[in-house]
Amino acid sequence: MKWPTCEICGRGMSVGQIGRHYVCDPKHPAYQAPATTPFERAVTESQRSADAKWTTSQQTQVDQAIRKAATQHSTFTADQIWRLLPAGFPVTKGLAARLVAAARSGLIRNTGQTAIANRGGQHDHAQRLAVWASLIYSGPAADLFAEQGQRH
Repeated sequence: MKWPTCEICGRGMSVGQIGRHYVCDPKHPAYQAPATTPFERAVTESQRSADAKWTTSQQTQVDQAIRKAATQHSTFTADQIWRLLPAGFPVTKGLAARLVAAARSGLIRNTGQTAIANRGGQHDHAQRLAVWASLIYSGPAADLFAEQGQRH
C-alpha cells in the first residue's frame, strides 16, 4: 500500500494524517514555518535529500560517524565522516543537514574555514568542504590542514 503524499511538501504521510503533515498545516500546533533565510532553505533541502536517500537507520549511522569523528579529531571535514561509513554507503547531499544538527546539539561548531575535499573515488569533486571543530575532543591538538594538504 502506498501512503498518500502531503499536499504541501510532497513527502509521504503517516497513518492518521490527511492531506498535510501536521508540521505543514498552519492550523496545527506542530506547524513549522518554512525556512526564510538562504541558509535555512539549504539545510531544509539537505535534510530532504537525506530523507529521500537514507533510511532512519542510515541517518543514525551518519550521526554516529559524526560523533566518532568529533571524538577522534579536533577539527574535521565531511571527508573524515565518509571514511567512517561503510563502503557502498549511499552518497547524498544530506550530510550537511546531519552536520548542522550535530552543531545545534552542541557536539561540533563550524569554524568558518574550508578545505578542499581529498577523499578520492567517484565522489571526490575537489569541492570546498566546511571545517568543523569538535566540542567534545580531548586529545592532542592536530592540524586538519596538514592532513588535507591545503590551507584556506
